Amino acid sequence: MKQSFLIHVKQLLNFKELSYQLLVLITGICFVLVYNYGALEFLNVESYVAGKSQTPYQYRTLMAWLAQPIVFLLNTLHIDSILSVRPPPFNNVTRVALMSLNLISIIVLINLVRFHLGQILKDPIFARLGSILILYVLPFNLINYPRSNYWVPYDLSGIAFFYGLFLLGLYNQWRLFFVIFPLAVLNRETVIFVCGILFLIHFKSYPLKKSMLILTVQVAIFVLLKTWLFYLFEDNPTDKGAKLYMNQIEPNLDYLKNPMWWPALFASFGFLWLPVVKYFKLIQVSSITTAIACFPLYLIIMLLVGQIVEVRIFSEYVPFFLVAALIIFHR
Repeated sequence: MKQSFLIHVKQLLNFKELSYQLLVLITGICFVLVYNYGALEFLNVESYVAGKSQTPYQYRTLMAWLAQPIVFLLNTLHIDSILSVRPPPFNNVTRVALMSLNLISIIVLINLVRFHLGQILKDPIFARLGSILILYVLPFNLINYPRSNYWVPYDLSGIAFFYGLFLLGLYNQWRLFFVIFPLAVLNRETVIFVCGILFLIHFKSYPLKKSMLILTVQVAIFVLLKTWLFYLFEDNPTDKGAKLYMNQIEPNLDYLKNPMWWPALFASFGFLWLPVVKYFKLIQVSSITTAIACFPLYLIIMLLVGQIVEVRIFSEYVPFFLVAALIIFHR
């Protein structure tokens, strides 16, 4: 893993790699602009960055903290006066600061997909081309359908953290994992699910004592940080009285009975779940098949705590379905 990572870093210095990274940057900028223009703002960004937004959303506070110095820099450079003549939402300094973090997240995510595909298929050209396709899949979960197109600052970073931690755990990079994991928890709580996936992946290869120790430390970090956030923002307003989460099982069952919501659910992951289910046996990569086999449990959890017609809540699984589909197509 370390040797592969060093090779990957060295590749960044050659012309072909620089061309690829330039393509990633350009397409990433285009995606972020479309995403921010096409999706509805769910949170008041000024309140969120100031730490005054409603809970439980303010608990996902990492992007707010990272945006604060960017906002300060933009104001210091008087960029706000330039932005003021732009159409919404690009006339908002705080929104632009969060958009810059969106861009970093999408660049990281594309490179993670490219790295993983390269490790699995040993086909660098296919890995480069395939990684860009995540920009095709993401809109199906983040933009396209009216009820799912809420923009929140931590969605893209949540996907990058989730998939990045999956790769770190998969390749036994636990030191770096535990450096990044607390940041991911501060970004969004769904990252705890990746710990369960990694536990199952390493169940046979690790001694049970080691597996339990890793999982225990992960859960302890998660609980401590979420408890700290709960008290840090205890005076914030709440969304319909919910401090931690809202039980959504009844409204979700009603949504499932209504055919008007079926297209959004069916189109999730850019329809890639169809070939993945159909040709599941062709994947033959145990880490990917294990992660996807855990998706029904993830879906059940989301039935309890999220509104499933907002298909953005499944977006952490976008890179998994994309990589699985690309493996099938490559074979």
